[in-house]
Amino acid sequence: MTVAHKQAEHGWTTEDKEILKLKDDYGTSVAHKQAERGWTTEDPEILVLATKSGLTVAKVQAEYSGWEPEGETRKRFIQELQKNFSEEEVQETLRNIDKLRKEYFKKILFGR
Repeated sequence: MTVAHKQAEHGWTTEDKEILKLKDDYGTSVAHKQAERGWTTEDPEILVLATKSGLTVAKVQAEYSGWEPEGETRKRFIQELQKNFSEEEVQETLRNIDKLRKEYFKKILFGR
């Protein structure tokens, strides 16, 4: 774990791509840590960063802030996913983002 990971756990944020891409032994990036605290980005290159278990920054954003890609961001995000994952994984990621986003708003609205 880097100093940047520790700082992100305590609410510090950055937009510096080099720092956002830093990963720990599990593949968790600084961007993942920031997203766990509600931070979001529209940068497709950052959104597709994945842990060793396949958890992308986009999924974390959907879960912790209700984020979903829209418009031009969605188009660029899908293109970036297609460079890094199979078509099946791309579709699964999009479904998971939608599900996580809905769960986030359900929790906010109904406390569940």
